[in-house]
Amino acid sequence: MVRKLIGMLIVFCLVVTTPLVAGAASVSKPIKLLVNNKQIAGIEPIVQSGVIYVPYRKFFDAMGYKVTYDPDTKQISGVINGTDIKFWAGEDVIEYNDVSYYLDDVIPVVNGQVYIPLRQFGVFAKYSVYFDQSKLTVSLTPYGYGQEAAVKELVTKYYETFNPKLLTSDNPTLRYMNLEYDYEANQTVSEIPVRDFKVTIDRIEYTSNNEATLQVTYSKQTEELNREDVYAYNIRYE
Repeated sequence: MVRKLIGMLIVFCLVVTTPLVAGAASVSKPIKLLVNNKQIAGIEPIVQSGVIYVPYRKFFDAMGYKVTYDPDTKQISGVINGTDIKFWAGEDVIEYNDVSYYLDDVIPVVNGQVYIPLRQFGVFAKYSVYFDQSKLTVSLTPYGYGQEAAVKELVTKYYETFNPKLLTSDNPTLRYMNLEYDYEANQTVSEIPVRDFKVTIDRIEYTSNNEATLQVTYSKQTEELNREDVYAYNIRYE
């Protein structure tokens, strides 16, 4: 049994968000909020100065996050995926995991409700945010949503061919490889038949809307050899 642990950067197409349209502030009809393609009833996002907001209490309740309000300090506190978040109406800062994030505008109060910027929330909770102005919908999907099969196909192909075309532009290995050479067409095929080949994604973490880290185990059995390789990958959309 052979075990390897190799760090690599490979190119992959993850879900990428589309920037908000500046003219969206003129929207008069209600906007629908979708999470994982399902509409969340009772929450109508608003757009101000090109930034999309949602009422914090209804939104946190719908997402299953804890939230409290301190009337003395006017501090709103919540927990997102086990991490503390704090913010204040009328202030331009959000504290998340003891780090301060400054906003372009203050957190607004509309009709007595405090609203939070949805795209900033997406960064904290690892959600992609997509606003479709023509359909008046704003969609939230977890980073990497629906990409499991494509990720497995990518890392399987890379293991079998080691094609440099799959390397990211800043991968140090790329500079030593001839991009004109067809590695896939000229690879050596073993005459020993493979009885069983299995690809297992042991761990995957989507670190942004276009990057992820993962560990993959490859198991290959032939009539002469049982082999197991473990690789660590960083993948990125380019």
